[in-house]
Amino acid sequence: MFKKALIVLFSAGILSAQAPPLLLDIRVSTETVPAGSMAQIKVYLGSPQPISYGKIVLAFGGAKGYIDSPPPVQAATVFSAMGDVSAVGQVDLGGTFTLIFSSPSAGVGRLPGVPIMEFSIPVGNGLTVALFTGSGFSGPAGNYVMTGQPGGAVVGGTLSIETATPTGSSGTLPAGSILTIAGTGFQNTTAVLIEGVSVASVNIASSSLITVTLAGATEITGKQIVISNPDGEQVTYWGGLGASPYYTLPLSPTSLALCELMGPPLEDTWNLVVQNPNPVAAQVTITDVFNPGPGAAGQLLTVTIPSGGTYETYLSDPPDSTVRSDPSTPVRIMYFLSYPFGDPAGIYPVVSQAAPVPLIGSIVSAASQAQAAVSLGEIVTIYGVNMGPVTPAGVTLDSFGNVGRNLNSVQVLFDGIPAPLLYVSASQLNAVVPYEIYPDTVTALQVEYNGVVSAAWGVPVAAVAPAIFTLNSSGQGAAAVLNQDNTVNSPANPAQPGSILQIFATGEGLTGPAATTGVIVDAGSLRSPLLPVSVTIGGENALVLYPGSAPGSVAGLFQVNAQVPKDLAPNSAVAVVLTVGSVASQPAVTVALK
Repeated sequence: MFKKALIVLFSAGILSAQAPPLLLDIRVSTETVPAGSMAQIKVYLGSPQPISYGKIVLAFGGAKGYIDSPPPVQAATVFSAMGDVSAVGQVDLGGTFTLIFSSPSAGVGRLPGVPIMEFSIPVGNGLTVALFTGSGFSGPAGNYVMTGQPGGAVVGGTLSIETATPTGSSGTLPAGSILTIAGTGFQNTTAVLIEGVSVASVNIASSSLITVTLAGATEITGKQIVISNPDGEQVTYWGGLGASPYYTLPLSPTSLALCELMGPPLEDTWNLVVQNPNPVAAQVTITDVFNPGPGAAGQLLTVTIPSGGTYETYLSDPPDSTVRSDPSTPVRIMYFLSYPFGDPAGIYPVVSQAAPVPLIGSIVSAASQAQAAVSLGEIVTIYGVNMGPVTPAGVTLDSFGNVGRNLNSVQVLFDGIPAPLLYVSASQLNAVVPYEIYPDTVTALQVEYNGVVSAAWGVPVAAVAPAIFTLNSSGQGAAAVLNQDNTVNSPANPAQPGSILQIFATGEGLTGPAATTGVIVDAGSLRSPLLPVSVTIGGENALVLYPGSAPGSVAGLFQVNAQVPKDLAPNSAVAVVLTVGSVASQPAVTVALK
């Protein structure tokens, strides 16, 4: 009984994660580019941490610093796993670049290996970029204490990427679409890799232009592009391409006057910034404006904001203020206290009154929290916005006793096939990839909520994608493992060498006999993976006694019973690795031994 309850908590994503540490390690990348070319500078975290609000101030210096002039930052992109980030930014005459962003569900910083932001800037004779006074970040657990590692650009080599542009479409590109990569130093033997994207062909058009034809319908936003030459020279580029869950902000020296650079008129007034991300001008009506100026009707103000432009004013009482735009030109707003300066009270999209469109931000393994190809029957987590009800809902069974595929008006579709749903909310869905889709292809992922369907995401499908669940739901640390007596393995309750552990995972792929999508497995319908399964504990092979379905749970939850090698020494964190076929589970997962 305890085991079944534990499994339900893992599958539904309800098990609470440990509070993140307050230390935030900010690392600015160092790029090597030819003189006079464009460098894309990335800002990473030393380890994933959820960020809901950030203000990052970067100072520029070096052989070509911008001490007395605004740095010519071309564009900035903030990346979020949840797809709900908004941002405003400014380049300053004092040689700094400031960007303020907000993610209501703390989606920034969650994705391992993905930068929290990037920006492009021309490089003359070299450039240093460092975190500057005034930066600050906060997350669900409070304010972070920051450490910083500077970076920048050094001159060298011949290879660079200036831009990467989809042609004829944006967001999810259909099969056959052409991605155009502009840069320098391309050769006939240059290799192109777009992580997680299936490529049909690569054409080296010239030393400064590459065209890539996509093999299937693919969401390329936020994907890493890697260009390599045979001599070992390599350059990477993160795309903020087209309509996407990642918000790309054009910048100019006059794009926004941040509130601490302005003299606030009165205590307890608020700044309001309205930004128009549309390709056409947007007419916006703002109510409850403080001192709206000539031509305004009382405290009602109507302004026209050009494409890509911003408008700033003061509000008398933000909770009673409204910002309205035509449904065809939705805008974004940010408001914050003018005096004393404080964190933004909110950075929100202003959308039309029509039903909001679900927006997929990312799809990850529910066990490892890593973005990768999915496998048949894998339990996955989808992050985004407008994907379901504000009040979360857990798993229900249909009239046949199987896990339901429509939960609170939410459906998750893989190639149009509804997936069993374990958990739904506005920003997170947990689902089981249907066994009916085809491996070694690209599946079209969509989310439907209240009859409104999201744009399709192209997701690669692999034969297997093994991953072990962890107790803190982060994909790292203590594994979701039961000891031989069915108690939870932990440093306070370690396992005896020679005893049997029950390891819970997902991503084992096809089974024999063939698994049924959404079925609750009983003792008479157990299934085993078609590919061989092995386990190592502390680097030593463990005897696998049972690899297969987890009784009493949905098909796709994978249980492996393995015997702990008898000669292992006591340790509270011994590495455990599960391999299906030739694919191993994620690193940094441990069990405790006594």
